[in-house]
Amino acid sequence: MSIAACFGAVFLLLFPYQGSESSAHELDGYLQEITAKNPAYQAAHQRWKAAQEQVTIVATLPDPTVNLGIYVQEVETRVGPQIASSRS
Repeated sequence: MSIAACFGAVFLLLFPYQGSESSAHELDGYLQEITAKNPAYQAAHQRWKAAQEQVTIVATLPDPTVNLGIYVQEVETRVGPQIASSRS
């Protein structure tokens, strides 16, 4: 039975009592009981929570990395070896 069908059945059963404040409180109690005991609702809620976690995981930045490169030989240009300049 789908979640909408469960809620629809509860509303149809309690429709004549919608006028008083106590019946609204009873309706809340019935809805809480249905959601607590309905495995389809619980599964849908768990899927929603998992989807929320996926959004958090995807929205984070990637882990920082450090790369180090070492030249085995000096870089040779057409006019000779490359020399690092210390200009500021």
